[in-house]
Amino acid sequence: MSALDTHLRSQVEIQLQETFAAYRRPTLLVTHNMEEAYRLGARLLVLSRGRVVASGAKERIFQRPPSVEVARLTGCKNISRARTISDHGVEALDWGCTLRLAQPVAQSSGFVGIRAHHIEFVEANGASSEENIFPCWLVRSSETPFRITLFLSLQEHSSQSPQPESAQLQAEVYKEKWQRFRDKPFPWHVRLRTDSLFWMKE
Repeated sequence: MSALDTHLRSQVEIQLQETFAAYRRPTLLVTHNMEEAYRLGARLLVLSRGRVVASGAKERIFQRPPSVEVARLTGCKNISRARTISDHGVEALDWGCTLRLAQPVAQSSGFVGIRAHHIEFVEANGASSEENIFPCWLVRSSETPFRITLFLSLQEHSSQSPQPESAQLQAEVYKEKWQRFRDKPFPWHVRLRTDSLFWMKE
């Protein structure tokens, strides 16, 4: 379906869903489009370099990818090297912050990740008393018709024009929400919710 326009792709997906429901036998759909895979399948099998790197219910693989490779293949934009500092606490080395995770962490080192659409923008009032809330500064942005991707740094830069490589996190928001805080002074504040963060091996 890669060569189809948006409308035709949607129509073909509906036909496929109807076919799968009527056929009621195992069906293998091969795709590089993760959103397409999520919409059309109940279970995922993720391949990399000719080997299976993850398989199972789609919700589990997207919510808790078992490795950095699987996280990247399923579209995760935010991954940091990390080391444990307590049962639920980790230091995100690439992001320069300390995080609390909902799940206990057994390994001494690994990676922590969060999907771009799970990053929340919150008011600064009382933010310092809550978990996993950090000030942030906008490095650059990228628009689509309905959403915007914000490239953020958790450290303030002396330059008025921070370099693109200084961005540490990518957040995705709908434009309606973006309009509500785009003109607010920096720093903005983001929350990385404990139940949205996941721990991974390499």
